[in-house]
Amino acid sequence: MNVTGAIPTAKRIALALGISWLASVSLGLVYGARVVGTVSVPQLWVMGVIQVATIISTVIGIFLTPLIAWVLRSYGVIKWIVLLWLLSVIWVLTIFTLTHSGGIALEGALLLTLVGLIVIRLRSEISN
Repeated sequence: MNVTGAIPTAKRIALALGISWLASVSLGLVYGARVVGTVSVPQLWVMGVIQVATIISTVIGIFLTPLIAWVLRSYGVIKWIVLLWLLSVIWVLTIFTLTHSGGIALEGALLLTLVGLIVIRLRSEISN
């Protein structure tokens, strides 16, 4: 099935890897900065927040890559993925502020991401 604006498979996988890695690492850094209570890069580096967030988020990003590749059928879907990322950031900041529970914030963000990606894919199939 050749859809106008479709992304070739190899390019889709590379793009999915980049998107999943950037989204998960940036969300991990936002979470780490919120937990520690500072956004100073030198302090986050010395405390190990950047290193730990990068390692853990890279693993999560690798596992999310196939799902994001499945969702990425055209470039128009990227705007919905960015919106989903923004919702995840808002979720993490809000839930951690209200509950001070990192587990709820991160697990909720992961669940929001999984459900959101499936909804984005189904929505794009219906619109095509």
